Amino acid sequence: MSTKCNTYKKVILRDGHIKGAILQVDITCAGLLAALIKEGIDVTNYQERVFNLTYADFFAHK
Repeated sequence: MSTKCNTYKKVILRDGHIKGAILQVDITCAGLLAALIKEGIDVTNYQERVFNLTYADFFAHK
């Protein structure tokens, strides 16, 4: 029997920077979100797909 788990994801943005996140059940993007918060990387151009980002999106970012 398969059950579908509900997930909840919320990102708090301020001036193009992620200030916090809430992830329940599916935490696959937690490491990347933590790195973006820690490094203070501007995600203005990526806001529409913030939960689909990968490290490759920021590989060359300085």
